[in-house]
Parts: sequence; structure tokens; C-alpha cells
Amino acid sequence: MKAEPSISHKTGSYKADLLERLRNPEYATGYLMAVLEEHDETAFQLALRDVAEAQHLPLPATPLQWAEATNLLRKLGLQLRLDLAQAA
Repeated sequence: MKAEPSISHKTGSYKADLLERLRNPEYATGYLMAVLEEHDETAFQLALRDVAEAQHLPLPATPLQWAEATNLLRKLGLQLRLDLAQAA
């Protein structure tokens, strides 16, 4: 009987699969846009780090400051854009 993969193995596999998908610029853009819609700065920082890791871009160990984040987006070939929010 085959043993079930450990949690760390499953997590590692998920991370590897995510990084593979994030190598695609269109997927990475959609991923970041979806996280931005959550209005969670920490989640966006983590998502941006995932995309940078997938693209093999170096990052500081500390949380990104605004200038670092926008510079990283530029290196990824991305830009921030504002749209009017839909009325509720």
C-alpha cells in the first residue's frame, strides 16, 4: 500500500506548481489583480514575492516599500492602473 504524501510534500508541490504558472505573464497579472481586489496589503506583498520568485528577481528580506513594489512591478513589465469602482 502506498503511503500518502506528507503535508510538507503537498505544500512544496503546490508552491512549485504555482511558481510554474506565475512564469506566464498573463497568469501572473491575473493573480496579482485578484489579490489586489482583496484589499489586503500583506496578501499583495506575498503575491508579489511569489511572482518575483517565479521570474527569478531578487527581493529584500523586509516588507516592500512603495518605491520597491512599483520598481518590481516595472521590472515584471507591469503597471498599476486605477478604475472607477462599481457603485454598490
